Amino acid sequence: MTWTIEQLNTFIAVTETGSFSAAARKIGKAQSRVSTSMSDLEIDLNLELFDRRGRYPVLTHQGQQLLYYAKQVLDSKNKLDAAVTSILMGEEREFTLAVDEAIPLRVLEKQLIDLDEKFPQLTLSLTHGTQQEIIDFVEAGEADLAMVLQWGQPDHKFSSQAIGFSTMVIAVNAEHPLAKLANFELNDLTQYRQFVVGDRRKESYFPPVSPSYWYVDSYFYALTMVIKSDGWALVPDYLFDDPVFNRQMKQLSAQCLGGKPQMTLSVIEKRIRADGPVRRWLLENLGKAFNH
Repeated sequence: MTWTIEQLNTFIAVTETGSFSAAARKIGKAQSRVSTSMSDLEIDLNLELFDRRGRYPVLTHQGQQLLYYAKQVLDSKNKLDAAVTSILMGEEREFTLAVDEAIPLRVLEKQLIDLDEKFPQLTLSLTHGTQQEIIDFVEAGEADLAMVLQWGQPDHKFSSQAIGFSTMVIAVNAEHPLAKLANFELNDLTQYRQFVVGDRRKESYFPPVSPSYWYVDSYFYALTMVIKSDGWALVPDYLFDDPVFNRQMKQLSAQCLGGKPQMTLSVIEKRIRADGPVRRWLLENLGKAFNH
């Protein structure tokens, strides 16, 4: 058998796109080369991988069996590539850390100063964005590591490690009627619009409790609207460390929502990546900002 990694890549591309022409566009090759590559692979393996009687190629039972092992081979190849890169690189010269905009960089000041002292030659790129933007950065390879306030399970393409927790509190503007109450119940909250922070699919770790609510994908958008309205939002308590928000808002306990709600602070990254000393140091130390 003389199959190649390139043939397996092409085989997987065909199964993922559903046609030879779409696979050719995806991998940047002529359709004729894709068709020839698949015919050669079938000859090399002595297997019929596709049923070509219809308009589009359909995986045969043999093809379905091979697909699993082809993905395993490519996964091992990618891991080997990452290991070689890590060995050759030694200490990373550049590193991009993406941070959920709900995690102010001032919270990470000590860790960033320590990082600079530990790796003085490192060129660090810091980027901020909404949770979805941060996830997109990681998926596109534009960020090596990302910190997010995580709701739900991460996509299978990423690995995730919890590094801490954030207590959630209710934010209202300083003149809000609720701010004047010594105690309030859930029923009091439902009288006002809730600004619910979620992703593009309108999924949130904490579902809305008020019958009137808006979805936004940014805690800062939510807080801006809280300041300008009689609405309220459930936000991480450390956002009140910002003097701008602290002056214009009041922090209320979220006990009426059941205990002290918390969100997980996580670092996410691609499952296949180089493992260098900067990455390992960040994984060991970022959580210290939230676990005093």
